[in-house]
Amino acid sequence: MEIQLEEVLGEEREGFYVQPLMKRRWAVQMDILQEVDVICRRHHIRYYGWYGTLLGAVRHQGFIPWDDDIDLAMLREDYERFQYFYPKESPNGWKMLKKPL
Repeated sequence: MEIQLEEVLGEEREGFYVQPLMKRRWAVQMDILQEVDVICRRHHIRYYGWYGTLLGAVRHQGFIPWDDDIDLAMLREDYERFQYFYPKESPNGWKMLKKPL
């Protein structure tokens, strides 16, 4: 997603002011999600929007105005395959941090 981050302005959404920094974070997160999607499609790995990401997609047609992350879920088999392919195919310098369950 090509956007000029320095030109991002704040705005009010549903009575909540979204700071320019939050919108910049969303743009970066969408870039990351796009890379994840490319790898998943290439290797037929299923993933799903989860928690606030799923709620935001349905209720807000995008991000929840006060949410600052993207939540994804995968079945264990798909997650293990993703862990195998991601380090080999992700953009140079990108790393996957694993959150303990």
